[in-house]
Amino acid sequence: MNKNNLQDFIIPDHLIKDTSCPNRFSTAFGLVLDSLKIGMTAKKGEPYHIPENKIIRVLKGHATYRINIVDYKLNPDTCILLPADSIIEVVDYSEDIAIEVLIVKPLPALADSICHKLPTQLLVFTPSDAFLKRFNSFLILIGMMIDSTTASDNTIAQTVMALYTDILEEYSVCCNNTTAEQYSKHNEIFNRFVALLNRYGHTERKLEFYAKRLNLSPNHLNTTIRDMTGMTVKDWVNRTTITKAKILLSQSGMKILDIAKELKFPASTAFVRFFRQLNGMTPLQYRNNSRP
Repeated sequence: MNKNNLQDFIIPDHLIKDTSCPNRFSTAFGLVLDSLKIGMTAKKGEPYHIPENKIIRVLKGHATYRINIVDYKLNPDTCILLPADSIIEVVDYSEDIAIEVLIVKPLPALADSICHKLPTQLLVFTPSDAFLKRFNSFLILIGMMIDSTTASDNTIAQTVMALYTDILEEYSVCCNNTTAEQYSKHNEIFNRFVALLNRYGHTERKLEFYAKRLNLSPNHLNTTIRDMTGMTVKDWVNRTTITKAKILLSQSGMKILDIAKELKFPASTAFVRFFRQLNGMTPLQYRNNSRP
């Protein structure tokens, strides 16, 4: 593998504005330090499938990322623990946005030491200053180990796992310091609803399906979600479906007819009509516009 090839590790090349700072890569790990700047070339509204596990920290600037269909406002020092197979979409950002990323690729050689132990839950939080100092020290150490000719990927994996453990402990502290209001019954319903959407949302579009899974009446579920988010269940399902459609259009060679079948539309015309209503263009127009 070419250690200088960022495309294997992070958001596609056209989103990289400045890579002047040193980046380190081994077979299974990539460390991008103070170099990933999303500038004017970033395509807002274009979701990307991220296959690897990532630890992300915002260095400066502000952004809104849609991660697994939910919007998160990111500020300096916001940390993200991103599980594999997540979907990221840039909603908005300041021109000075810069982040650093530690990437863990799912290789068979690491299966016993790290991959099956990685958290599967998305975490977005602002840690303490003490944690950030430790975080920086971890990244320096991991970078030195990647540069080393003697440190194996399994050795690096143990350090990465120690960092993950520290992140989970810090996140737990952050949660304990938040108000009880954030863990209300409505919040629990929303989180369970989003989990169902990320699993079924691109093919199951009926309110009754989600209400039954959550043991709620359709009216109760819809009212709860609308009061919390300003969006109805149908709005959230449509967002999930359109996100999946965009990924298939831009990152696969599937025909429009096959994408319509994949998303359980009764006909390709129904899919085209749905996509145009929500996105202001046809699927083919979107595919053509999304090509670099």
